[in-house]
Amino acid sequence: SLAVLKADAEEARLMAGQLGMEAERARQAEVEAQQQAALLEEALDSLRHAENPHLQLHQLQLLHRLPLSSICSLQAQICSCLRTVEQ
Repeated sequence: SLAVLKADAEEARLMAGQLGMEAERARQAEVEAQQQAALLEEALDSLRHAENPHLQLHQLQLLHRLPLSSICSLQAQICSCLRTVEQ
């Protein structure tokens, strides 16, 4: 009947709206992850190519914009770089 079709159409419209919102949230999360990865790469590149192996203030300032998991990963990579410099 017409009422059933209208109800189905409304349900489909609501579901499409929810899926659209989920897709937008996923897109925003992807953009944020790409930005964090770019910051991490910038910090690592700066460490690898610095004339002074000690951390510079501007390199440390990049870290406050990263999530804790990225900082832990960066810490492990920094330790590896410093061990290489010491050898």
